[in-house]
Amino acid sequence: MLTQAEALERAERLRTGCGRWRSYWDAKWAINLAYEAGQQWAYANTGPAGVRRIMQLHEKVDPNSINVRVVFDMVAKNVRRTVASLKPHKLAASTVVRSESSADLIAKQVYDALLLKMLREIKGLAVWRSAMHPCCVMGTFCIRRELYTIGGRKTVGFAGEGAERKAVGYRDTRVRWARVMPFEILRDPSCMSADPNESDTIIGHEKPRSTDWVRRNFGKEIQTETKLGQLLDYQNQIGSVTGSDEMRHAMDSTTPAIVAEEFWFQDPDEPQKWPWHLIAYLDPNSRETTGETRLQVLRFGRNPFWKLPLHFIGYQPRVIGPWPRGMPELIKGIQDIRNLAVTSMVRVMLAHVPQWRVEKGTVDDPRKVFTNRSDQIIEFERHKPTDHIPDRIPAPGPPPTAEQMLWQLGDEGADAVNLSPAQFGRMVKRGTSGRGFELQLEAADVPLEDLRGDHRLVLNELLTGTLIDGVRQLRFRPDRVRELLGEEFPRDQLAAAIYRDPAKVIAAVEARPDSLRPRTPSQVQKDFTDAVTSQIVDSQGAKREMLAQGDVVMDTRMAEAWRKQQLEIARMKVGLPVVVTVGEDHSTSMWCIEILKSSPKWCSLTEEIQELITKHWADHRLAMQEEALSAQIVAEGQQGSAGMPSPPRDRNQLETSALAAPGSVGPVANVAG
Repeated sequence: MLTQAEALERAERLRTGCGRWRSYWDAKWAINLAYEAGQQWAYANTGPAGVRRIMQLHEKVDPNSINVRVVFDMVAKNVRRTVASLKPHKLAASTVVRSESSADLIAKQVYDALLLKMLREIKGLAVWRSAMHPCCVMGTFCIRRELYTIGGRKTVGFAGEGAERKAVGYRDTRVRWARVMPFEILRDPSCMSADPNESDTIIGHEKPRSTDWVRRNFGKEIQTETKLGQLLDYQNQIGSVTGSDEMRHAMDSTTPAIVAEEFWFQDPDEPQKWPWHLIAYLDPNSRETTGETRLQVLRFGRNPFWKLPLHFIGYQPRVIGPWPRGMPELIKGIQDIRNLAVTSMVRVMLAHVPQWRVEKGTVDDPRKVFTNRSDQIIEFERHKPTDHIPDRIPAPGPPPTAEQMLWQLGDEGADAVNLSPAQFGRMVKRGTSGRGFELQLEAADVPLEDLRGDHRLVLNELLTGTLIDGVRQLRFRPDRVRELLGEEFPRDQLAAAIYRDPAKVIAAVEARPDSLRPRTPSQVQKDFTDAVTSQIVDSQGAKREMLAQGDVVMDTRMAEAWRKQQLEIARMKVGLPVVVTVGEDHSTSMWCIEILKSSPKWCSLTEEIQELITKHWADHRLAMQEEALSAQIVAEGQQGSAGMPSPPRDRNQLETSALAAPGSVGPVANVAG
């Protein structure tokens, strides 16, 4: 069993042992950010005390000088292309339970609905989408599950007698996602994997926090002279080197602050993953005030999260080293060589005007006469009559080496990050057919599909932990459960799902593959159009599926009927009757109800609500039949006015003919007879 003293010692050893390693990677990430921002000529300069500062040389094109630096940004366009391909448009997932028992299947339906509401509340899609850019630029990004509190402590009763009587209450604790930059993570430099679950036995998260945050969450008053702006030096450096104004006033903050640190520990004697959790803080100015520089413990105990709450999204893992590497790291070598070659050729272009050679003393002021050259002229003095007369020195030609390098490099930058010209809309060979281009694009998308597969594995763990943590916080909060789910499930079904240990019920949460593959509405339409052409589905069914899955409206009346029926189902779930009127799109309304009756959600409804919805479906069917009958009567009446009516074939057609022509006595007399 891990003790607090042992945990504190391991945390101190990790914090001091990985300091230089973090300094190296921090500088590397900052340079990658500068490259992605289009500022190629950046470098890390080691200053006093081993602190690395990011320096930069701005690109320069001066027509009066050949001292130029040219930057063709190959990184940003590839980053944008990859990020756009990896950002999802939705997060759709399904819970996998451990057994097929009725209790677990009911819990699955509750968990699916609860996860959907939680993701919307914490804006999970926005957080995941925001992770893709630093994932591609820095090579890694971390999303952390957080437990946070809203409001003060609420008293629900009292326990004890007399002087020992104490108030019993709770704090509204909820789950959310937080963005964590790589430079906030503490890892052992000896780790040889990008996955912390493979080789790490301790991992930490370091972040500046105000003293108000410590008091609000832990009830501890900290007196310090340290200001928040003093602890944001690296973030301010990142903002300045990339030209971003996000951290412009961060250094001006005078809020009292400390460095909060969290550590999670593996324990070979414990069956669960990451069973121990330590929260501590460090005051950088404590050496001057108290002479103490060690971590001060705020909390130590069992890990309140499900496993490790840190989830790393890696772009391209390194074979050696605990961190992946990003696209600038893969491209900037090629970009540097290409830009050096371009710079050499631009210098030749700037010096391409021939220069005059003028005999000394033959022109009063050669600088005023020969003004067609940006650089200085060359003067010479004639010492004997055979000296060369003034003429023009020919300009140098283009350097063949630079030209050859530019020709050979081509799209090497895109190839380094597994992108293809076909993904940028460029044909590889002239005359390629449309189908050939599609095949090239499918082959080019294979690396991106592989990345999406890796991201899906990380997302599955993130969703599983979020759901388990969320359900654990709701076990004794029926008011909060009703706030999220409303009246969607009966109380007995909620009790069967909420008041159980979710870690023993949930086997996994699996994200749907199409949620991580962004498709435009035109692509959705094309897929369904191909399905109709191949006769996989009919055109009416394709329009409905596009509306239900991709929200692609091909028929306005159908779309309005779909949304109207969804609203009517919601009204019927709370017991309100709904009347079917003439002129509705009954077919679409019936299809919407049939989807509900075919889904597992139908089993969670009470018998009264099921009967009410079934009756509504029957009303739509009856109204559709009546409208079809009326249309048939009108059609036959129009045919009868053009000529003699055909004799009826059966009793139903006989009655229809009588209704269509109420003035005709013959058929009615035949029926009566």
